[in-house]
Amino acid sequence: MPFKQGIGNETAVIMNSSSVLEDVRLASGGQISVKRLGSQGWLRNRLVCEAALIWPAALSKLMTVMGFTWCSKVVLEVLILHLLFAVYSCRPREQFLEELHLISLNSRHTLAYFKFTIISLNKSENHFNFFPNALGRVLNAYNVTELHLSLTQGLWRSHIWPHYAPTEPTGAHLLATFQRDTAERTNTNWNRLVHSLSGLFCASFSQIDSTRTVTPKYLLFANGTQNIFSNYASMRYGMLPSENVCTENLTPWKKLLPCKLNRGLTALLNPRRLFNAHYVSLAVKVTKTCQENNGQCLSANWKLVQSVTAVLDSYKGDWSLQNYFFVPIQQPCNIAFKSAVIVQVKDLKSSSISTLSASRVKVNGCNMIGLDSGRDLFVNELSLKMDDVYPVTSCLSRLPVLLNTHVLGVGFHHLTLKHRISNEAPNEMIVLFRQTIPWIIRVYFHTLTLICAGEKKSFEILHYEPAKNRLKPHYFELLIRVPALSVCHLQINFDKSLLRWTEYPPDANRGFMLPAASLLYYTPDFKVDNDAVSKALNFSQKNFDTFKQPVQVYGESLLLNLPTPDFSMPYNVICLVCTVVALIFGPIHNVTTKRLVLKHRRELGSRVNLRRLFAYFKRNNVECVSKFPVQEEQTN
Repeated sequence: MPFKQGIGNETAVIMNSSSVLEDVRLASGGQISVKRLGSQGWLRNRLVCEAALIWPAALSKLMTVMGFTWCSKVVLEVLILHLLFAVYSCRPREQFLEELHLISLNSRHTLAYFKFTIISLNKSENHFNFFPNALGRVLNAYNVTELHLSLTQGLWRSHIWPHYAPTEPTGAHLLATFQRDTAERTNTNWNRLVHSLSGLFCASFSQIDSTRTVTPKYLLFANGTQNIFSNYASMRYGMLPSENVCTENLTPWKKLLPCKLNRGLTALLNPRRLFNAHYVSLAVKVTKTCQENNGQCLSANWKLVQSVTAVLDSYKGDWSLQNYFFVPIQQPCNIAFKSAVIVQVKDLKSSSISTLSASRVKVNGCNMIGLDSGRDLFVNELSLKMDDVYPVTSCLSRLPVLLNTHVLGVGFHHLTLKHRISNEAPNEMIVLFRQTIPWIIRVYFHTLTLICAGEKKSFEILHYEPAKNRLKPHYFELLIRVPALSVCHLQINFDKSLLRWTEYPPDANRGFMLPAASLLYYTPDFKVDNDAVSKALNFSQKNFDTFKQPVQVYGESLLLNLPTPDFSMPYNVICLVCTVVALIFGPIHNVTTKRLVLKHRRELGSRVNLRRLFAYFKRNNVECVSKFPVQEEQTN
């Protein structure tokens, strides 16, 4: 056969005859590139596509060289049609992009923001190339259309650090949207989803039960109006503010990426470096759009964004990726469409920067350089002087509306939960306030008040769900208009409850974590963030989302001490009882087991008086000591 294609583990062979292959290359003006790219599922399609692209131009040359008859020409034309169809089917269905943003903060810290994006356009819901198969099958099995989860350690200091990347609350955070179905079916899918994600990410998502789950209801639009979710009944939201994050969560998170652990920018995710950070957050966001026909999904479009946000100490000395993350990039990620490293610098015309073949751009006064590494390893050679990276001009700004939460009062009764909402913008801001309070807190909702500049302000209660003991938490959504350049205080009174002794966790004396409240609003367009910088450097693809996304700001997660029984009392009682039993066991055992027999004094024999015995030994000892020197002199 003149054309032969064999796919082995990592190699492919096209054309038997080298002379024919050379003629094909000369006639087509191109070449067939066969690379050692690994045994990925897309390798077969790529080879077929490359062969199909050069085949039409080499048709006449092939006929001349091979001497085909008119019948063979017809067969060859049919083959060409099939190859052209293969070209159409080989359009890019999935793309993988990886980015690293390094931004200097005002507090002598550096923000390292890793962003890995997979865009998948598949006709089959269960067929994936780059998209992680384990995660995709879980989402399809439970009819999930949107998923957002995060594992966060530390607190984002929004009053000091500027806004550049999305922030997450402390602990574990999970939001899922399901296809429209009954409430019972949605709750079943939610329970199964949290257990599956718990095993997939080695986290404690399985602890998110009905007492930690709420149903968000309202959505805020860019013009400040609110509307109810069209599918709010199919959305579930849960939080575990006391969840810890460690290496056992990072490893399965990295395995979801197409290049796994040690290729591309993934190699820079060093656990020793990340978990010594002041703030670190692992996030996964999945969005699915489906073209339906009679209730069936004909074409599913997926977008997966995996991000790592870390606030690290600034490196002292000449700056490089290897020195900063303690590990080099040993191998590139060959399947990445783009591998970009974006660094904020002090001056774009510096001597160490001018020698780099990097893109340079100025976004709202911020000097940014971007290096598209592609499949090269030159990012390891990226070296900048300390003066070029730090200090830099504070071109990034904080968010205009911030949220802080604290508790007023002592004891267990008549306490106040107070939220401080500050607006630094020159205009009025409309925010959507959300708060989840566990049922163990007795909230007096009639005491909810909003005070701005010493005056009570009105607000709109969009949604409120009171708690049920041991069934569900408190949840309310408020629409608040915060005046320009002002500070508002939202407060509510509550009491602490006494739980059953079986309802306390093993570390009961540590206290209970109260989930963080959140603000949802839209920021002005002039703000600088990672998306704006990526677009300015031409490193981002077309927007998958068709509407503007709001900004979500979280407050602090509070630690509350509830009335706690003395769990050490059983241990103390056991120790006391065992000691008493050990002391009285011997005498009682002797009394109860031995038999008392009367005997005459003569049968007992002569008794020695202890007092006389001690006096005898004492008297003899004194006499020996007093006579010993005299005897020694006589002997001499």
